[in-house]
Amino acid sequence: MAWQTAPAVNARRGLQPAAISNHSNSCLPHSWKPAAQRSTASQLPSVKMAAVSGVAAAEASADKAVCNAPTEVARKALFGVAQEQPVEVEAEVRGELPAWLAGSLVVNGGGDYSHMNHMFDGYGLLAKVRLGGGRAWGSQRYVDSKVYRAYKREGRVVVREFATRPEVSGLFGELKELLSQLAGLISKNPSFTDNASVSLHPVRRAAAGGGPLLMAMSETPPASYIINPADLTTMEQVTYDDGLPGDLTTAHPSILPDGSLLNFTRSLPFGGFHVYRQDPATLRRTQLAFVPDRRPLSPAWLHDFAATEQYAVLLEQPLYMSLASLLLGSPASHLFMDWAPQDEMRVHVVALDGSGEVRSFTCPTFFYFHVGNAFESEDGSTLHVDLAAYDDPQILKDLMLQPLLQPARGADGALQQQVSRSWYKRLSIPLRGEAGGRLQAPQQLVSQQQPSAAGLTLQEPLGSFCEFPAINPAARGQAYRYAYCLSAVRPTNIGNALSKIDLQQGAAQTWHERGGAVGEPVFVARPGASAEDDGVVLAPGVDAAGGTFVLVMDAASWTELARVQLPFTTPNRFHGIWVPE
Repeated sequence: MAWQTAPAVNARRGLQPAAISNHSNSCLPHSWKPAAQRSTASQLPSVKMAAVSGVAAAEASADKAVCNAPTEVARKALFGVAQEQPVEVEAEVRGELPAWLAGSLVVNGGGDYSHMNHMFDGYGLLAKVRLGGGRAWGSQRYVDSKVYRAYKREGRVVVREFATRPEVSGLFGELKELLSQLAGLISKNPSFTDNASVSLHPVRRAAAGGGPLLMAMSETPPASYIINPADLTTMEQVTYDDGLPGDLTTAHPSILPDGSLLNFTRSLPFGGFHVYRQDPATLRRTQLAFVPDRRPLSPAWLHDFAATEQYAVLLEQPLYMSLASLLLGSPASHLFMDWAPQDEMRVHVVALDGSGEVRSFTCPTFFYFHVGNAFESEDGSTLHVDLAAYDDPQILKDLMLQPLLQPARGADGALQQQVSRSWYKRLSIPLRGEAGGRLQAPQQLVSQQQPSAAGLTLQEPLGSFCEFPAINPAARGQAYRYAYCLSAVRPTNIGNALSKIDLQQGAAQTWHERGGAVGEPVFVARPGASAEDDGVVLAPGVDAAGGTFVLVMDAASWTELARVQLPFTTPNRFHGIWVPE
């Protein structure tokens, strides 16, 4: 399948694309103009890109003055301040929604970036699009966390977020903040943020009206709130009295077949990983295993982990949290963390049978945020972990708000710093024999390079960018064929495309619309479907005009079926969940 821009897809469906979607997007500052103000000579040039073996070429143009990064107005929408829309309002549907698609896409992410330094810092905002009968409605609400209430009350950041320190006045304020942090560490009761801005997960608790409830999460235990998806209200903060240690956690618990949640906490310093199973109704946690930190005073930072029904896999990457940086603001190589690639990765395979058994290995260094899937080989001898892997954590610096909002450019308008490269890879771990060995580095799952249509140059599939890998939920923990991810059409400083990966063919197809950005793909299977890709993929996005939309892709043909254009602006989104009607 040839690489396609969204207008070409819309044309095939008989849609009228928004005038703004066909525009020249120079990397030069303030070059963007509404369609009505441009001559026909400035319209988007036709992009001739033939797919080779089904792989979508990723470079949109040889003209360095042409940029595929979001427009200035789109960037401001992505990292601005959202206004709440607590009452559902009907949204415009462009195209035709499948008749069977009934339910709500609820997505978490930052909503207020006005005082923040990093993409990960915005105060949690829940955005919802409800679909049914070919129509759509939208709403959004902030998570009613303690830190957000303090921010609204005082007009400043009161508790540290990922890369934004508390806003204090003068030397006395700095000293007071330092003493508060030290007291928290000594008392094992640090004042971490409760900004639940990252993800959403199902819990077996019912709302007053009988509907389901969700848990919004981030990377600290206090950042867990029960949410009613019917109206996006914050019901309660989750508190724990189960005695499980831990100052940090992940926002990515794995849902096991019985509905329980698998996750880990981090005790620090002089601690490690406490792997636990959580009851989906009572939310009580039970420790299954403990893995001590490699560096007791500098614990490694992990955002996600892999899991099957029988194993959890912790990938302890050599990116170490610096207590001096966290407490004093001392320089570190990557925000508040130091990168030590010479340490290599430590891979811990944790048995979930209650034995507490942990098998540990090493492997060549890489960096990652997210895991796509994990499963055992047919003979049970090998555990495969598929993930989006980077060479190093430069991506953490890429996602600072300054380069996102004001990307550096050369004299010719070309981007001087593009989003870091990452690839969908597979790490294979032996389940038999002795542990302690060194594993082979993760292997590419998509053909690394494909010849261009002219056969003279090599093109990179996915734009050498893979993030938010997602699959059909029915394939979790099993061998599978298709994955979906955020990808890139370069030159760009942020992920701006969606790709479908065919692991059997080692190839990919890519959707892209110039000037905008998209978020995490969420697969929704058609009721009664038997084929793995029989369904739709939903993804939130911001277009070149700064408008917010939800894309509806046919997962099998990888064509745009419809989009929901919301009447309000929603900033950058992280992770979402489909709540069927």
